[in-house]
Amino acid sequence: MTFHRRHRRPRTRKRAAVVIVVLLAFLGVFVIVFSQWGYRRVQTLSPVAQLPADAAFLSWDDHNRVYQATETPYVLKLSHSDGKAVYFGSFHTNDPDDPQIAQLIDAWDEFEPTVALLESRLGLYVGGLRAGVGEFGEAGAVFALARTNDVPVFSLEPAYDDEIAALLAEFPPEHVAVYFTMRVFWSECRGKPADALDGLALHLLRKRTNVDGLRDSINSIDELDAVWDRDFSDLPDWRAAATSDRDAYTVYEKADTTGGVILNAIGNADREVRGRHMSRTLIDLMSRGERVFAVVGRSHVIRQEPILRAALGDDSVALRAPAHQSL
Repeated sequence: MTFHRRHRRPRTRKRAAVVIVVLLAFLGVFVIVFSQWGYRRVQTLSPVAQLPADAAFLSWDDHNRVYQATETPYVLKLSHSDGKAVYFGSFHTNDPDDPQIAQLIDAWDEFEPTVALLESRLGLYVGGLRAGVGEFGEAGAVFALARTNDVPVFSLEPAYDDEIAALLAEFPPEHVAVYFTMRVFWSECRGKPADALDGLALHLLRKRTNVDGLRDSINSIDELDAVWDRDFSDLPDWRAAATSDRDAYTVYEKADTTGGVILNAIGNADREVRGRHMSRTLIDLMSRGERVFAVVGRSHVIRQEPILRAALGDDSVALRAPAHQSL
C-alpha cells in the first residue's frame, strides 16, 4: 500500500495571511494611537532672516533686574510684515498643575497659531498633555496642543552641528566637548551608583562629540580625566555632582575659578548662539505671514527683547505684564 504525504501548503498560506492581517491591524491601531497621543523628535529650521549688526542681548545685570521685577510668564507680542507671534517665556516646570500651563493653554486658544515652536527637540513618547508636561515640561504641553489642532511644530534650537561650529570659532574643541558632555551628565547622574558614572559619561561623550569639529577631541574617560586635571582642576571632580546636594550649575559653571570661568564663557556664548537663532526663526516665520506661538525659558525672552526691538522696531514689540493681562 502506498501512502502519500498530505500537501499542507494551503494551510501554511492561510496562517501566513492571518499573521499579516493581524500585524497590519496592529500597525493600524499603533498609527491611530500615535497620531492622537504620540510625541516625536521635532525638526529644526534654517532661518534666512538676519539681525542688525549692532543688535545686542540684554546684559546679565539688567536681565537679573527685569527677572526679579516682573512676573512669570514673561510674554512678548510681536508683529512683522503680515505675521504675528506670541513669545511665551516660562519658568521651566514638569508639573501639569502649575498655573503657567493653564495660562499657556489660554494663550494658545486665544491666539490661534499657525506654527508652534519649542525650546526642545523632544523625543518619542506616548501620552496626553499632562503626561507630556511630566516628560518634556511646558514644551510637552505645546506639542500636545499643536497635535490636537493640527498645527505644525518645530524646534527653536539651531541644528547641533551649526551650534558647535559657532562655538568652535571661539573655544578649543576639548573644552567644548567637556561642556556639552558635562551639561547632560550633571543632569542625569543624580542617584546613579558610583560604578555607573564612567559608563554614563562615556556614552554621553561619544554622543555629544559625534559631530564635525569634536570627533577625536576626547575619546575616552582617561582622556576626559586628563583634560579635567589640566584645565579644570580647581573645580570638584566632575563625578562629584552625583552625590552633591548643590546645584551643578552653581558648583561648576558659576564657580569663581579658572575652570568655572571657562565653562561659564562657553555657556554664555552658547546661549547667545541659540538666542540669535531663536530670534531669527521668529522673524523668518512672521515674514511669511505665520501666526507663531513660541515657548522658551523666561530668561531667553528677557535677554532677546532688545534684539527683537532692534530688528522689528519698538512699535512691533509689546510686553504682556503682569501675567493676567489679556494677549
